[in-house]
Amino acid sequence: MTEQTTELGSLGYQGPALGIFARLAEVQPTLPDAYLVFSGSEVMVQLDSVPEVEAWREALHVAPQDVVLNKGASRTYLEFFTRVSGVAVHAYTTVDIAQPEQEGAAA
Repeated sequence: MTEQTTELGSLGYQGPALGIFARLAEVQPTLPDAYLVFSGSEVMVQLDSVPEVEAWREALHVAPQDVVLNKGASRTYLEFFTRVSGVAVHAYTTVDIAQPEQEGAAA
């Protein structure tokens, strides 16, 4: 029997990540759906709202203090990073942060 190797950049390389999320769907069937991007051994989980980030945080056993508000150049993100069975997971949503009105600004 010949041994097959899994190369970086192949679907087989993504197998562990795909398997983890298939299992997560089985054990957490009510978890909010997400836009998932599998890239090698990393998964990005794009969510629609803050409550969805919270649901995923709880499901993946991430501590509340590990969720951060990150202000980018054009967007602000509520996000966390974790590892699940060796697979890197980045879950996030965009949030609207109300800008305080400046004194003297026209209404």
